[in-house]
Parts: sequence; C-alpha cells; structure tokens
Amino acid sequence: MLGIIIGPSLVVVAISLTDYELGVIDWRWIGLANYEEMLNDRKFWRSISNTFTYVAILVPAAVLLGLAVAIMVHARTR
Repeated sequence: MLGIIIGPSLVVVAISLTDYELGVIDWRWIGLANYEEMLNDRKFWRSISNTFTYVAILVPAAVLLGLAVAIMVHARTR
C-alpha cells in the first residue's frame, strides 16, 4: 500500500511545491505559489463548475437508467 498509493502521492505533493518542469534539470522550491496561482485562475474555477455540473447530471441519470433496466429485467416473464 505504501509503495503503490501513499509513496507516489507524497512525491506528487512534494513536486507541486516546486517549479518543476518536465525535461528541465534545475528546479527550485516555491512553496504554495502554485496553489495560489491555481486558486486565482478563472479557468480552474470554470473547470470545477463544469465538473460539478457534469456529475450532477450524469450520476442521477446513470442511477435512474440502471434502475430502469433492473426493473425491466426483473419484471420479465418467461
């Protein structure tokens, strides 16, 4: 569990606190600046809004569709 989930998660959090870019050898510690930039970005908030809208529509639709199919299968007579 430690090697598969927790370890990589800690590495990702540590990298998020730097100015790391793929392929660049040098990086420096910038702390929470990435998170501050993210929270001040309109695109981030728009993506959060889109995600909640998608979930609010898709999850109930999937549950209702699954329930309808289950009722039809259960009501089937031979």
